[in-house]
Amino acid sequence: MPAQHRRVLMHPFYTLPVELVLDIVDLLTPDAFINFVFANYPLLRSYGLAPALSSARVTHLIRQTRIPTHFQLLPFPAEITLKVLSHFRPIDLMNFVMANYQHMALQGIAPPLTPETIQQLRRSVHSSICVSTKSAFGCRNTIHEGT
Repeated sequence: MPAQHRRVLMHPFYTLPVELVLDIVDLLTPDAFINFVFANYPLLRSYGLAPALSSARVTHLIRQTRIPTHFQLLPFPAEITLKVLSHFRPIDLMNFVMANYQHMALQGIAPPLTPETIQQLRRSVHSSICVSTKSAFGCRNTIHEGT
């Protein structure tokens, strides 16, 4: 089917008013919110509820390598970690999870990265680069797994 005839089906959730989405997000527990953000990263990024990611951060998330953090996480049980995270604002919660993804995933707090999630994260990095570097020639930057 030619590209101009393809229809992109969008879930009705994406057409809800921002205020309603924010009300829904406020009702989520920290672990549910974390899963929700990974499943709907582009939408929540546009609402300011998910952090902007660099291509280096996405590469580290994908490859499961450790990025040095400012402090070592203590080996708290997941329940205690979630209780502490319940006091974070949504954007701070996701900043913390992205900075400590491997630890959060090992505890079962952050979801495993599916191919679809990885593709969404890569696309959103590419989109933010395109917006910030748009010129008369269009977006010329590409994100590759090795960058």
